[in-house]
Amino acid sequence: MALINCPDCNKQISDKIANCIQCGCPIPTAKSKSTPTTEKEQTIQQTSKKLKMRMLIAVLLMIGGCAGSMGSVSLMGNSNGELNMGIAYFSTICSIAFVTGAVLWIVVKFKVWWHHK
Repeated sequence: MALINCPDCNKQISDKIANCIQCGCPIPTAKSKSTPTTEKEQTIQQTSKKLKMRMLIAVLLMIGGCAGSMGSVSLMGNSNGELNMGIAYFSTICSIAFVTGAVLWIVVKFKVWWHHK
């Protein structure tokens, strides 16, 4: 326990009390444990721009892959055999894009969790 001077009355008081016992002036350096804190603890997620960009690419790959696969499936029933092969290849590429986006999204989410402070 250290003694400090009160800012108002200049009397020596403990640095652990919240108010001066002589004049009642609040002590800004008081480290009283009995005083409830009104501030809430807040956790801040620090995610780099590189991880955010990867997350955006992953989501766009998943959306594009899903939309392309669904669109090609609906076209497959309305086309002849030769066009059907091209649509099948496009559907396969879209499915690969969707799976790649999903894997990338999982990897980025893991990296965000790993670097969370």
